[in-house]
Amino acid sequence: MSLAAEKKDKEALQVFEKYFLNGKANASQFFNTAQFYYMLGDYGRAEPLYRKAIERSRTTNQLDFRLMSYRTLGLRVYSDQEHNPAKAWAVLEQGMKDTYDVAYKFFLGTIAARHGYRVDDGIRYLIEFERERSQSFFGSLYKVDAVYVLLAKCYLAKNDKATAKTYVEKSLALNPDNEDAKALRAQL
Repeated sequence: MSLAAEKKDKEALQVFEKYFLNGKANASQFFNTAQFYYMLGDYGRAEPLYRKAIERSRTTNQLDFRLMSYRTLGLRVYSDQEHNPAKAWAVLEQGMKDTYDVAYKFFLGTIAARHGYRVDDGIRYLIEFERERSQSFFGSLYKVDAVYVLLAKCYLAKNDKATAKTYVEKSLALNPDNEDAKALRAQL
């Protein structure tokens, strides 16, 4: 399958999908096939496979693939590709309710910062995430300086430059090499 994706051979991926993604396939197989379609730019084929990975993860006890499928649908497919923050927000909220993982608060804050969508909710989630991030393996992957950059972007969306600047400075105090924070500082 990886060779088919490497060679960008959609037909080979479709053959793999037909013969191997059957009733016995687990969540990781659905997720990885979705990832290959995503990498090929075939989001229409990737989306239902991410959803199958979510469903299959319920019976195969593969919570990590459920979390990654919701995340990829929200941040990559609906936000990055479709530029649809409402759809991204809805699937990420669904993921948060389904997995109880605090990482979704970071993901929702990301949507707020990227799109200026539900900014007040995004700020609330990011502040909660900062306090709760250590409660989750996935949450611990996101550094506090990145949280501060997202908060700065949210406050900029609200035209609150003073608070945005405060968060930029907090980010740079933690990580002076944070390029996003440096760019925001120059913008302010």
